[in-house]
Amino acid sequence: MPRKGENIYKRKDGRWEGRYIKGHDPSGRARYGYVYGKSYREVKEKRGQLGNQQTVMEKQSQIPVQIDQLLMEWLVLHKDKNKPSTYVKYYNLIHRHIIPELGSLPVTRLTTGILQQFTREKLEQGRLDHRGGLSEKTVRDILCIVRAAVSFACKEYPSMAPTLQVIYPREPVREIRVLSREEQKTLESFLLANPDLSKLGIYFCLYTGLRLGEICALRWEDILFSDGVVQVRRTIQRIQDIDGKEKGKTKVIISQPKSRSSFREIPLPEFLIQRVTPFRPSIGTGYFLTAQEDQFMEPRTYQNRFRSYLQQCGIKGANFHALRHTFATRCVEADFEMKSLSEILGHANVNITLSRYVHSSRSLKRANMNKLIRYN
Repeated sequence: MPRKGENIYKRKDGRWEGRYIKGHDPSGRARYGYVYGKSYREVKEKRGQLGNQQTVMEKQSQIPVQIDQLLMEWLVLHKDKNKPSTYVKYYNLIHRHIIPELGSLPVTRLTTGILQQFTREKLEQGRLDHRGGLSEKTVRDILCIVRAAVSFACKEYPSMAPTLQVIYPREPVREIRVLSREEQKTLESFLLANPDLSKLGIYFCLYTGLRLGEICALRWEDILFSDGVVQVRRTIQRIQDIDGKEKGKTKVIISQPKSRSSFREIPLPEFLIQRVTPFRPSIGTGYFLTAQEDQFMEPRTYQNRFRSYLQQCGIKGANFHALRHTFATRCVEADFEMKSLSEILGHANVNITLSRYVHSSRSLKRANMNKLIRYN
């Protein structure tokens, strides 16, 4: 009689026989091996040793040998962990830049020197491509993926993971485009001269700092008129349809905001509530920019409309995000408390707000410099 669940039997010739799984065929069916001994204990020990060796061999056979295999395994694990837009970004960076250059390289041969050479070539490609190549920010994102994949390999396959020092390129300091007070007055006069929901949305962003996707996803029920606040709960994005489920190459998704800190409530100034109230739909629901329950305005469409408004106002060199920068700068000039401003903008911490906006206004710098007292 075999011992229950152990597949070890005493044969008629007096020997003991044990069965173990030594592998699987392509269909997944188990393939068995057999060991023999003079006693039950001897067979059990032999079978245990062979089974452990086979388990190690099977696990080693599943180790991603090349970088492209490692990246694909890492990407699959992150598909459900990240927002669809983040996953699409990872997917494109991996397939367009990392795999073509490093994909066939064995994981164990990836070194800091190879990664630095890869970085230099990508940065040089960006400088030579006058149509708009890879920026320092994009190269940093690529290196972050490589580092995360190697970190994953270190945990899952310690014997084959390389030791790397990832050196990130320094991003150049870019000037933030902020509407001057004169430009802001011109734009506001244009928006209020013949207001509609589309123009109202631009005006709303000027005094709340909402992002493009956030204003397009805003619904009238998100504005709590009794409390005088607006709740930011969702965003709209157009992303690449890498699964091919839609008719076109891209698709529009409505998802949670950019980050946890982007879930926020913004108190509304009284004058803004007065501007918004006359446009409030009778049912009090629907998208803010359309007043329709199921019809929203796509970010790309609204961005183009904003450009048209700027052209009519004679304002150049500004994109939609300049509205957010302008709001933040005006708040700093009005001596806002930084913690409150950081939460209104949906920043992860106050340092982001300080680094981006506190020193962005020349007039604010001049006002502070004029506070100096001359000592004779």
